[in-house]
Formats: sequence, C-alpha cells, structure tokens
Amino acid sequence: MYLLKLKLDDVIKGELLRKREQYAGEIGRKLQRLAHESRSNTLIVEDMIINAAFLIDRETFKTFREETEKIADGYKND
Repeated sequence: MYLLKLKLDDVIKGELLRKREQYAGEIGRKLQRLAHESRSNTLIVEDMIINAAFLIDRETFKTFREETEKIADGYKND
C-alpha cells in the first residue's frame, strides 16, 4: 500500500507540473502580445505558475494591467 501511495503521489505531482507548464505558456503568450520584450525568470516558490518580466510602453500599461487581472480571474477556479 505504501508503494502504491508513492506512485500515486508521483503521478499527481507530474500532472501538476504539466498543468503549471501549460498555464505558464498560455499566460506568457497572452501577455507577450502587449510587450516589446519579455523574460522568463526562475520560479521562487513551488506554487508559482509564472515568474516573468515584460517591457511595455507607458501607453500600454493600463491595458497590460487589465489583461493580467482578466487572466487571473480566468484561472481563479483552477
């Protein structure tokens, strides 16, 4: 039973990592459309999905912020 639990934990962890990579890609693509440049950074804590920096114009800031809020709301239940 112990080995089965370990195997199940590995499967769950793998699925969570796959989902995190999927979400990070989706989020990055949506925000990159509004940026001149972007850079991915190392995740700081285990439950982070994305850690990135985006270079945007001042005129784009409001739209960029609105997009980040819309994205956050879209993933709220996940």
